Amino acid sequence: MGSLITDTPFSEIGATLEILDHLGVGREDLKKFRAAAPEVQQQVAHIFKCADSATRISVTSENTAPKKLLKLVTSVSLA
Repeated sequence: MGSLITDTPFSEIGATLEILDHLGVGREDLKKFRAAAPEVQQQVAHIFKCADSATRISVTSENTAPKKLLKLVTSVSLA
C-alpha cells in the first residue's frame, strides 16, 4: 500500500476538501476529527472505503443505509 500523502495529487485533495467545504465541514472540524477517538476515526475511514457501494443504493425511505450513513456522518460529535 502506498502513502496517501505522496500518492494523491493535490488536485484530488483540493477537490475533496471543496466537497467537504460545500457540505459545511470546516478546518476546526478536521482538527476535531484528528483528535477524535480511534473508533470514530475508524468509522469515518470505513465510510470512505465503502462509499462506492453506498452510492449505488437508492434512498427510498428514512431507514435505508445511505440515510443512516448520512445521519451518522452529520451527527457524530467530535468534541
